[in-house]
Amino acid sequence: MLEGAFACIEDGWFLSEIADAAYRFQTKVAKGEWIQVGVNGYTDGDDTAPSTLYIDPAVETQQLAALAALKQSRDDDAVRGALARLAADAEDPTINVMPALIGAARAQVTVGESMRALESVFGTWYERSVV
Repeated sequence: MLEGAFACIEDGWFLSEIADAAYRFQTKVAKGEWIQVGVNGYTDGDDTAPSTLYIDPAVETQQLAALAALKQSRDDDAVRGALARLAADAEDPTINVMPALIGAARAQVTVGESMRALESVFGTWYERSVV
């Protein structure tokens, strides 16, 4: 069964099914065959498009400053140890990496640092476009 799922991923079958379903859904919304509350129906007479999320650039500056402060204050040895354990555990397919991820979080390892450690073991997967 697992080999079948991998073959479907490699062949782009799942991606194609998701894209087709999204297209069918969006077509129904556009034609009014599917009512999406607040978008194409029940808008309280307001025909303007819903506003998109806006995040003030100052928030990015604040977040980067908080990240820099975190990295400055945490125990670098604990971070290195947690990342080494994460990568080592990921190397062995019989080991559950969740405990290593929890340990990394407790050592204040960032999500990006954890992902880079896993990427060093598994590499990067690129989705092929399916037309």
